[in-house]
Amino acid sequence: MSFLAERLFQVLDTHKIYEHLKTSPAIRKFMEHHFICAWGYHAILRSIDRELSSAPVGIYSHDLKEALKLVSEIILDEEVADLGDGRLSSHFELYLEAMQDMGCDVTPLLDFMDNLDSGRDLVEAARQAELPAPVIDYAAFVAEILREPIHLRAVALFYEGEPYLPDALLIQTSSLLPRLKVGRLLDYMERHIEGIKHPGFSPAARLVEVFCGNDIHRNEAAEKMAERVLQARVQFWNQLMDKLQQEGELIEIPVARTTVSHLRLVR
Repeated sequence: MSFLAERLFQVLDTHKIYEHLKTSPAIRKFMEHHFICAWGYHAILRSIDRELSSAPVGIYSHDLKEALKLVSEIILDEEVADLGDGRLSSHFELYLEAMQDMGCDVTPLLDFMDNLDSGRDLVEAARQAELPAPVIDYAAFVAEILREPIHLRAVALFYEGEPYLPDALLIQTSSLLPRLKVGRLLDYMERHIEGIKHPGFSPAARLVEVFCGNDIHRNEAAEKMAERVLQARVQFWNQLMDKLQQEGELIEIPVARTTVSHLRLVR
């Protein structure tokens, strides 16, 4: 990570927005915006999978074989998670269920996905669904990522997985039970966010290493992409903080935080 990327990572890790996600209105507003991040992660993952899967059938290079294996592992974890009750679900579906539990307005989200199914491009689909302005802006950023070369999409995949979200947020969310219906949100956070931060091997981080290798230019471009993704998320969090403040949904009592270590993308 470049110095700027590391600094942005720290900004996100300690962003004040997490301290205010303690009331139903604030959590609903957050989720009605944040869904584009959860959706974008899956869109980037699928775009990488499609490109790898379109390679001619035959004797693959070692790097291609490893990339296919890594992407398959991520897809199995993200899109066909075993819920333990006989059901298989994607993490995005879990997030949608969590939104419904919290009483979020999911109609714009469903309209957005219907628009995409109708063939509209990403930004137009968001606009026609009348999504909030920050969500439309972030959708435009995801659209930019989807046009990038595969090695840069892999970088975006790692950081869009949100490894910078603090463990204190999960602890804080669990403390809201049973007062608030955050059980499914907690399940999502434990499966997705905590799942990508466990110490040791990270398929998404290794995917970047496979694509970039020892290529100086690719590694430099990867650092710039990391900075772009983190800057976009800082801006998104700031915009959402402004909306919460304007609508009087911020709380003034700070939440005690703990210092934790997170998985970092290391070249």
